[in-house]
Amino acid sequence: MMRGQRASCGARTRTGLPCKSIPMRNGRCRMHGGRSTGPKCPEKLLGNQNAKGNKSKLETGEYERITLDTLSPEEIAAIRYEESCHGNVELILGEIRIRRMIQRENELMDMNKPDMDALIRLSTAQVNVLTRQSKILIDQINNLPWMKQHNVRFEKYSSRWF
Repeated sequence: MMRGQRASCGARTRTGLPCKSIPMRNGRCRMHGGRSTGPKCPEKLLGNQNAKGNKSKLETGEYERITLDTLSPEEIAAIRYEESCHGNVELILGEIRIRRMIQRENELMDMNKPDMDALIRLSTAQVNVLTRQSKILIDQINNLPWMKQHNVRFEKYSSRWF
């Protein structure tokens, strides 16, 4: 061990014990902050494959990160309108995700031999997004003043009243 170097990283692990890994120059091991997180400068991000907005590994788009720079002007207008009316942007983001998944589905269908596994994954992802949207809508319905006043609740994830 060199002079001034600690024998272990010293960060706390999930078990609550100190980490026993050998620290790097900054005093932490590679698991607890010893490595760089990548470039922060936008000019350097352009060549970085792991940068924000990298779509090279995008398969279904169910959990696609939607940022303002990836939206069309119509999508931005729809988000602003939804935010001004209801304050809940999740519904419109779900619609954007579904619209993009349908585009991917159409691109797959235009191929000579469409990948059926990819089509099934896309369909499953669409159902998952629609399920999340229906949960949001049911919560909004149950929070309406009329529903609270008459003590009526819409049963979640079903179409029955109780």
